[in-house]
Amino acid sequence: MRRINGYITLLLGAAVIFTAMWIGKINAVNENYDPQTKRLVCIVNSASQYYWAEVKEGIQAASEEYDCNSLIQQIEYFDQGEQLRYLNETDFYHVDGIITVGQPDNEKINNKIKEITESGIPVVLLDTDSMQSKRDCYVGTDNYQAGVCAARELLALTENDVHALVCTTGMANTNHKERIQGFQSLLEDMQGKADLHILVRNEDKYQFQTDILEVLEADKEINSIFCAEASTSQIIASLLEKGNLSEKYHIICFDDLAPVPQMTAEGKIDGMLIQQAYDMGYEAVRYLAENEKTKETKTSYIYTKLLYVSGEEAKNYFQKESDE
Repeated sequence: MRRINGYITLLLGAAVIFTAMWIGKINAVNENYDPQTKRLVCIVNSASQYYWAEVKEGIQAASEEYDCNSLIQQIEYFDQGEQLRYLNETDFYHVDGIITVGQPDNEKINNKIKEITESGIPVVLLDTDSMQSKRDCYVGTDNYQAGVCAARELLALTENDVHALVCTTGMANTNHKERIQGFQSLLEDMQGKADLHILVRNEDKYQFQTDILEVLEADKEINSIFCAEASTSQIIASLLEKGNLSEKYHIICFDDLAPVPQMTAEGKIDGMLIQQAYDMGYEAVRYLAENEKTKETKTSYIYTKLLYVSGEEAKNYFQKESDE
């Protein structure tokens, strides 16, 4: 009996602690409520460097400028279960807007966002769009046009004779899929066909390096490489840095993880497509701060700039970044 009573006491204690944490989180949003201050919940990736760190910097800067109270809820590696839990928690907040990442293949998240927008709370999706969610606005790169841009550069470098190895972490990722679709579309328009070998990265990056070299050895016609996102770009740059990859290929990479910038400045990579992550976070907050929910804004887009940086431009670009 004493043991049972002990268990009951522990359970009651845990319940009290959980309830206190829950109330504390709600109070963090609701205390000192000012109807003139917009209250936003931002559910984004927890990464503390590069892309997502810059997104959060943009959110914080715009929140200060537009006098918004923004609560940033961070999820590990796009944990969709955690994302849905945080979206459900917003039912208990006084919220004027929500910023999060689109998950086009997750029906539960799409339905929850639809429920939120139908209740009158605007939702902005960053990085990845999901029209199924009935979100109010997408803020981020036009990924299809990013692929078109990469194809255009390679066509110029090869005199309209692109035989490409395309590296990606997976066609299930909407962003990567759209980039590859744009890339393929322009090649088909300009060459009559798109000669592509699509290589999907596995979890072991060292095995992926081997896979890349084996594909290039087996297919002598390949003269170009397009990396559809940052991690495969970093792998290609590492192979070049170590001297394991021939410099005869024309290469376009995505984003600017090291050592991609250095390899571009040295001319071993032809160019980088760099997303403006800070602007994504900033523009998402600005949209919610300046716009009331209307039918006219229901399917709007804010496409942030995509920079193409190559050769000498890379040296100047990153010198400017370091000076700032």
